[in-house]
Amino acid sequence: MLRSRLSSAVFERARTMQYRPGSCLFRPQLLASSLTAVSPPTTAATFSTSYRENKAAAKAKRQQLYLSRQERKERLKTRQNRPNKGIMRRKFREWFDKKRVWDQIQDRKARKAGLDFRLQVVNLIERQPVIERDYEQWQKDWIELENYFDQFGKEYPEDFQPRPLLPPISDEELFKQLPEGFTPAPRRTEADQTGDTATHNRKLDERLYLMLPDKNRKKTSDDEEDRWVFPTTWIQDEETIFSAAKRTIPSEIRCWYPSNQPCAVDIWSVQDPPEGYFGIKTFFLKMYLDEGDDEQINIVNGKHAWLNRGEISEYFGKVHGHNASRFYHYLL
Repeated sequence: MLRSRLSSAVFERARTMQYRPGSCLFRPQLLASSLTAVSPPTTAATFSTSYRENKAAAKAKRQQLYLSRQERKERLKTRQNRPNKGIMRRKFREWFDKKRVWDQIQDRKARKAGLDFRLQVVNLIERQPVIERDYEQWQKDWIELENYFDQFGKEYPEDFQPRPLLPPISDEELFKQLPEGFTPAPRRTEADQTGDTATHNRKLDERLYLMLPDKNRKKTSDDEEDRWVFPTTWIQDEETIFSAAKRTIPSEIRCWYPSNQPCAVDIWSVQDPPEGYFGIKTFFLKMYLDEGDDEQINIVNGKHAWLNRGEISEYFGKVHGHNASRFYHYLL
């Protein structure tokens, strides 16, 4: 109905128009004016009311979102409190980030001075754990509870019966089942009781590392004890890190090399660097003890010690300071 009225109105107005050169009988302005005239009028009051309603709805939505966020924050306070989450990672990053920046600064200074670093390699000869660590009481309770629940297995069809599970037994009952005359080796050896560090038959549940006295260091009157270092050597010309590391291994022991690449690198800025060098760059190569005789090592090198990570970190902390202690704590 509306379309027919518009068409008749447009046709009647175009019919009564006088033709002029360059004019057009159908003009878009005429159609727009006709549509505007027929459409219902929009008042300022109607426009203002819809704008205020939309604005109020948006404000209410923002308020609801804010209240929901505040409510969630209150709920999070009553959840499991974990203030120590990531504390070890944060401690490592605090130390490592400063160490990395310092190494980068020393490297830029060396390049600016046009000097290289004197290269050396350090062998980390490791004796892996021989036995498992002693379980804590809560671990023993959990194993006992787990063994108890394992007795109640699933129900299988009669034609398929798996091997029945053995009931859990205690350590005392297990020792009674051993052959007559067989005595298990003690978990704590004689070296643990006497404090002897010249043998790797100690601290069987931990990792031990071979350390030798520093022969390149000149003793003074204040030195009462030897300075201990890892097996260390300078890298000669046209020599790889791996070939230089193999030269420092005592011939009395045999090692297994998991890789021919270093596991870490450290930069030393010494007060009196070697002539023609800016400082010392040390590469650390890890290897595992396969077999060896401690008595023969003692004859060739005079002294040696097998120390764990805690003992090494404590020693370097006393001799070289806190940063060296942290470095070997994270390295080992």
